[in-house]
Amino acid sequence: MPQSFLQIYVYRVFSMKTKCMMAFVFVLLTSFTWSSAARGQQASEKPQDTKKIDEKAIRELIVALGDESFEKREAADKALIGVGLPALPLLRKAVTDAADLEVRERAAKLVRTLSAGPGVLLPGASVGEIAISKDGQTMAFASANKIVSVYDMKTMALRYTLRGHTNRVWSVAISPDGRILASGAGAFTDAKFFEIILWDLAKGTALRTLKGDQGTAYGLAFSPDGKRLYSGGWDGTVRVWDPANGKEIAVLRGHQGWVRSVHATPDGKFIISCGLDGTVRFWNAESLMEERRMVASHEGIGPSTISPDGKWLITGSRPMGLPDPGIITVWDIATGKQKAIIKGPSRKVNALAVSPDNKLLAMGGGLTDQMGEVKIFDLATGKERAAFHDHHEWVEGLAFSPDGRWLASGSGYETGTEAEVRIWDVKNLRGKGE
Repeated sequence: MPQSFLQIYVYRVFSMKTKCMMAFVFVLLTSFTWSSAARGQQASEKPQDTKKIDEKAIRELIVALGDESFEKREAADKALIGVGLPALPLLRKAVTDAADLEVRERAAKLVRTLSAGPGVLLPGASVGEIAISKDGQTMAFASANKIVSVYDMKTMALRYTLRGHTNRVWSVAISPDGRILASGAGAFTDAKFFEIILWDLAKGTALRTLKGDQGTAYGLAFSPDGKRLYSGGWDGTVRVWDPANGKEIAVLRGHQGWVRSVHATPDGKFIISCGLDGTVRFWNAESLMEERRMVASHEGIGPSTISPDGKWLITGSRPMGLPDPGIITVWDIATGKQKAIIKGPSRKVNALAVSPDNKLLAMGGGLTDQMGEVKIFDLATGKERAAFHDHHEWVEGLAFSPDGRWLASGSGYETGTEAEVRIWDVKNLRGKGE
């Protein structure tokens, strides 16, 4: 918004008494730069020091959110957006402490708006899994429109639209060296359909296509050294591939039904597969033999993830009754014992991710068919740290950036009419102790 327009707007809307207070806010506004990113506003990449901000002026603006005049409420709202991240601590406090309902509701909306990171991406179709390269430069996500979208994480600009799949893309994974992107596709209506494409991320071109009778490829994971690719399929198998030549190395059988996800432990010793039969199976990555298994859920495992330090496996159950809340379970990978249960985070638990420092657990789900949500928990205690209901449809994909600053969430499973990828400033969500 041009400075000249802001100046005219502020001085015309407010009374002479309010102008004095707003003059200081206008000075603050001129010190922040903003750029549009799709439908959202981009927050400053480097949060300003809140100690240098006049808290009294911010408090007065927050109080004005409940003013009897609609024009003044709207003006205060816009001014607080202009102040940006330094207003967040006081806005969060207003959400819980303000006596005025209007102030609490408007403050909550502003917290959601200012907490967003570089912006909102609109893929135009339902979003599946999300993958971010280890160097933090690249983000890729699967889409229902048979494409894979690749973005530059620094600029949030679309780098490539990868076309080649003949059906919906469900899963994506990026090799440890950031050179290869694997994407898996399939359809519920064709249990024999199987397709994985390996892409050259530097050029945005297809290297080779892996096909077989595994059924839809729902889970993909690279080994820590990048020399193996693991895929989980509709037919209950885990397949091991050589990404260098596209050859199938082995087929691991044991699951009685759809393998929802596969993971490689950070030390490279195990392949972990989770299925809708409710079991978790640990395969020796060298001998490719099953070493142990456990029953994690009698209702089937939905999403799963492992912590970056390799200590914890986190699984999400899919309740049989639609009104029943989902359940998140944390398991000790070394012992197979249950560490914690987080009940009722959402009606459906569709996506899970752990922050690089192993402290935060993110959950993506759905409250209803028309509303998705992202929740962030303290992994050690299970305590909820934040909740966001900005997505209009179920959240199906989550990924943390390697530095732990950003969390990407993708939605649009039901109809895809409100498909979007949102980028959250996770360090800011932690609130620096707030």
